[in-house]
Amino acid sequence: MKTTTLKAVAASLGFLTVAAMPQGTMAAESPEQIIGRTCIACHSSEGDQQWSRISKQRKTPEGWLMTIARMQIMHGLQIEEDDRRTLVKYFADNQGLAPSETEGARYALERRLNTSESFESQQFTETCARCHSGARVKLQRRTSEEWEHLVHFHLGQWPTTEYQAMGRDREWLNLALNEMVPELAETLPWESDAWEEWQQRPAIEVVGDWTMAGHLPGRGAFHGRMVVSGTDSKDQFSINLTGEYADGTPIRGEGKAIVYTGYEWRANLEVDGDSMRQVFALKDDQLQGRMFYRDHDEVGADVVAARDGGEESRILALQPSYIKAGTEADIAIVGANLEGTPELSEGLELVEVLDQSDSLIRVRVKAEADQSGSKPVGVGSAASKGLVIYDKIAQVKVVPEFAVARVGGNGG
Repeated sequence: MKTTTLKAVAASLGFLTVAAMPQGTMAAESPEQIIGRTCIACHSSEGDQQWSRISKQRKTPEGWLMTIARMQIMHGLQIEEDDRRTLVKYFADNQGLAPSETEGARYALERRLNTSESFESQQFTETCARCHSGARVKLQRRTSEEWEHLVHFHLGQWPTTEYQAMGRDREWLNLALNEMVPELAETLPWESDAWEEWQQRPAIEVVGDWTMAGHLPGRGAFHGRMVVSGTDSKDQFSINLTGEYADGTPIRGEGKAIVYTGYEWRANLEVDGDSMRQVFALKDDQLQGRMFYRDHDEVGADVVAARDGGEESRILALQPSYIKAGTEADIAIVGANLEGTPELSEGLELVEVLDQSDSLIRVRVKAEADQSGSKPVGVGSAASKGLVIYDKIAQVKVVPEFAVARVGGNGG
């Protein structure tokens, strides 16, 4: 395998490459044919579309990509890029996670690198999360037998596991097999009602116009419209983004997206000359997640979007979301299917409606001098989290909040 290919595969182990997959195409062969050609030498067939080890695990798209990449790096698997894309799509769709099963661990998918993890189980923290992120485990589901296989794999691949901190002072293997495996099998089970119910759900409509709102550190709040168009390939889409920052600077972007497991949105796009990625979750005609720079994923925007033309009216954001007591300010109400005159809470006065459409209402608001706190804002049946009235700046926040020092340099 060429060195450049190894570098690309190694990068995929960092939850990166799934977002880039829309740039390629799916293989002409069926997933079953690819598995029979590339995987069956090590994973024996166990019946109709069932294979040893493979068929008793469920993971995110990133998890399946990491598995295949590990087969390439550690076991010499030879596989074409298109075939790898096809398998990740197949496994994520058929052996993925329900939306509720990713809650609390999506920070790993969304590349929120400065997340401090905390888990209820101290044993889980000391046994699993001492070497890698706990989210890497939380975003998997396995049978009890497969969790046991994973323990043995760790010791076979990294024999010093038992002799490192939190391992050498206890009977690590005994604890891992007899206490940790049952805990994982119970809390992260192969079979779940959530997954069974999700597989029966109706398909979520993606094609159409989406109103988007977000905030990018260093640039500020922005809003815009993302037009999603279908392609010849199922679950793959073209996207075109237009909008502006709060200071009026325009935003232009376009790219490709793919939806895994019916709700896991991944996109690669060029925004004003910068390569960016989107990791969103689809739910109730709404997209929510993070859009970040491809080469500097520590910098990114929290984004929420709603599809236009739906039955429900939504307020996605107030920009800005604050106003100083005793002053007037122009506020943009960003949303979808907005109808009616904005309604403000006590302490706020609607001075003037400057501009209005079904996705953006600009208003001039006055805050009373003796008011403070969060005040709800509504438009028709839609309500926001609130417009904050403040009297003075209480703190300045820097993001990311901290950096991580790494051992070695020059690629070491």
